[in-house]
Order: sequence, then structure tokens, then C-alpha cells
Amino acid sequence: IYPAHIAVVLMAIVVRVWSQLHGKPECGFHSPADFGKQLLQSVTLTQSWALEETYRFRINGVAWFISALAFYWLLTPLLLAGLRRLRRGAAIFAVAAVCTVLYAYMPGWLPAGHTTHPFLYLPLYVEGLALGSLYVLLLQKPAFAQAKTTRAVMATVFAEFYFWQIYAPAQLRVPWLLPYGATEVPIWLLVFGFAQDLGPLRLLGNKAVRFLAARVMEIYLVHQVWFLYVDELREGLLRRELFAMSTDLREVFRLVGTLVLAELLHTVLPRLLTVCGNALRKWLPQRKEISHVR
Repeated sequence: IYPAHIAVVLMAIVVRVWSQLHGKPECGFHSPADFGKQLLQSVTLTQSWALEETYRFRINGVAWFISALAFYWLLTPLLLAGLRRLRRGAAIFAVAAVCTVLYAYMPGWLPAGHTTHPFLYLPLYVEGLALGSLYVLLLQKPAFAQAKTTRAVMATVFAEFYFWQIYAPAQLRVPWLLPYGATEVPIWLLVFGFAQDLGPLRLLGNKAVRFLAARVMEIYLVHQVWFLYVDELREGLLRRELFAMSTDLREVFRLVGTLVLAELLHTVLPRLLTVCGNALRKWLPQRKEISHVR
């Protein structure tokens, strides 16, 4: 996902500079130093850790989530290496204990209003890791794969657990640490895995849904920047009295353009990088050989 992230950052810089030059200073950069700091944080994926709120959502604002994920991408190999040394019972107890402590005390550990801090999503990460491991273990058992009734019951339990996490805290007046309602992808993956061949859930396997599911991260990365492009295009055409783009047509441009860009980032960009990498590998030994001969 990192090459796609960098490509969208470059797109965002272009459209923000364009907006700044056309009378929208709030969309641009305040100074070269400000631009350098924002660019450094975006490239190193550290913007979600920034203490200043103004820097957490700059350049491509939605990329704060990729910044938070990067911490867990680095953490996962270390955590799995530690869990492999424990027996299964001890590992399950350790995960349950950590989840309990985090859910109970995490809200008091973080700065007030810092909704992008990676630690804020640590309970969700630990929970997803545990449920994902359970998913893999159960699907390895043929008896479980054939037990439709059992899988239907488990899917129902997980779905109820998901809705409880969203609605129960407000009703019970307990502090809820996930600011955006906890859209728990791991739980829905389990529901899908446990009951994908049961009734209406078969629809989750159709080609359109699978296409969107495979490209969801690229769609998420590019949508905000592409919306800015479409809005700038609409205003530019109107200023020059060339074409008055209706709201409906703008939405069509937004939707189609987002899907096309997501496809380019998902398929074309990796292939382009592969071609460039192969060409570079072929070129480097030749350069070394020439240098050695000389």
C-alpha cells in the first residue's frame, strides 16, 4: 500500500498548490518549512502521532489511518514471535488479559481529543488478531467447515457482538474509546467466513463485492484527493464559462474516477514498479562489470 500512498500524496500536493494559487490559502501550505514538515510526516507515516492537530490530517488527510496501521504492521511480527513461544492456553489467557486491561484503562492514557493516536486502536488490533487466529484454526477442521448450523450460530453471535460494541456503551454510560463507532472488519470477516454459504450471505461472494473488497484501501486513500480534483475542475470550467457541471454529473465523475484511480493504484502501479525494478536489476550488474573492467 505504500507506493499507492506516495502516489496519492503527490496528487494531493499538486491539487493543494493549485488551490492555493487560485485563492484558497486554507487548502495549501503556509510556508516551505510547513510543507517540508507535512511531507516528511506523510512519507514516514508518522502524522497520526503528531501532537498538533493541524498536522494529523494534512496533505492527504485520510492517510492518518495508514499511519496508524504502519505501527501495527511493525508490531505484528514481534507479537507473533512472542505468542508462538507460549502454549495455546497461555496465549489465549494472555490475549484476554491484555484486551481486558486495554478496554478498561486505555481512555485515561491518551491525550484528550487525540483521535488518531495509534494506541487508541490497540484493543481493536488485539481483538482482530485473536479472532483472525480463531478463524484460521477453525477453518482447518473439516467437521467445522461442514457444520452449517454451528457456523450459523457463531456468525449470529459475532454479529450481535459487533452491534453491542457500537450501541451498548452509550446505553450503559461506559467510556468508549473508539471515536468512530468501531467498524470491526475482523468480526465481519468471521461472519462471512462462518456463514458465507448460508442464504443471503452468498451475495458477499459476487464479483462486484469482491472487486470493491480487494480495492477498498486504494479507494479509501484516493477518494478525498480525487474529490478535490473534481471540485477544482468544476469551478475552473465555471470561471471560464465553458461548462456548468451539475451536481449529479459531479457525483458521477467522483464515483467513476475513484474506481478508475483505485484500479490503477491496485494493478497498474505495482506492475510498473515491478518493471522498473527488473530493469534496474538488469542494469546494476552491467554497471558493476564495466566498473570492474575499467
